Amino acid sequence: MNQIIFAQDVMLTKPDQEKARKKIFKKMHDLGFKNAGIEFIFFHENECANLEKLEIKVQQWKKFMDGLFEETRFSIHAPWIPPMNTNLIEGKGMELMRNLATFGDGVIDAINIHMGMGIPVKEWKKRYSHYSEKQACIEMLSTHLGELTDVHPGICVESMPGMDLPEEGVHFFCLARDFEYLLKNNKKANLCVDTCHTGITGLSCQNMLAQKTFVPGFYEEEISEIEDTARDPDAAFLKFGKRIKHLHFSDYGKADKNGIPLHGASFGKGMRTEKEMMDLLKRYEKVIGKETVSAVLEINENSYSGDLPTMQHALGILRKHSYE
Repeated sequence: MNQIIFAQDVMLTKPDQEKARKKIFKKMHDLGFKNAGIEFIFFHENECANLEKLEIKVQQWKKFMDGLFEETRFSIHAPWIPPMNTNLIEGKGMELMRNLATFGDGVIDAINIHMGMGIPVKEWKKRYSHYSEKQACIEMLSTHLGELTDVHPGICVESMPGMDLPEEGVHFFCLARDFEYLLKNNKKANLCVDTCHTGITGLSCQNMLAQKTFVPGFYEEEISEIEDTARDPDAAFLKFGKRIKHLHFSDYGKADKNGIPLHGASFGKGMRTEKEMMDLLKRYEKVIGKETVSAVLEINENSYSGDLPTMQHALGILRKHSYE
């Protein structure tokens, strides 16, 4: 059994993209990958409107994958919880998560959820002007997260990118310290580390130190971790060890004209070298131990309906480094 099983995103509501993914999974098989996985992508609530129909597609995908690979893994990328549903229990946020927790008829190994994303800066300052208010909210989230972990054992909370971009809003869970508060009262919840997001947060921490200012979402009480994150964005996350049950593995690239860093650069084509990315993967392998986890290759493409050349590049790099 492989320790890392590389997975790719599949949008069940986009048939043209599904066709392209089937070709790339066949390519993985031809390259010599023995195992592979899928993360079924739901970005928005309306994509979950007909889960019963999508259940059939999940079973079809499992049959397809089992025909190609020795071991397969399947996960869900849950929709972003809207800004005003920061507390998870407001509005339809919790109901939606419960529905996804029972989706897949036993096929799904992990469900990655995103809590408190894109909160408008004005709203953040109103609710969380003090560090203690942020702490209190995260600890409250931990309690209600237990309602989901009682339904599905593979609930993971994803690490988010800390960015100084007011139009993008403010995110919870950019620093590893946030997860300490989240997980200490919930022994069943786990962590999905996104290495693109950790890299972006590390860059933001470097900028904050250079400019001697805190961007929204970061506090003076976190200065020691900000300094550590600026030096090594992944070190604090690695300390969670076996609580890391899932990875989103890619790099980040230079910012676009709006200041938003590229999400999902392939290995050696982003801000870190190919060697740095492969070394980072080995660091996570070491702390995960004998556990088998999926590493979703969240690789950015110009089109997700074609030959997926950037994904092909990433797969070639992994094979070159003897991953299968």
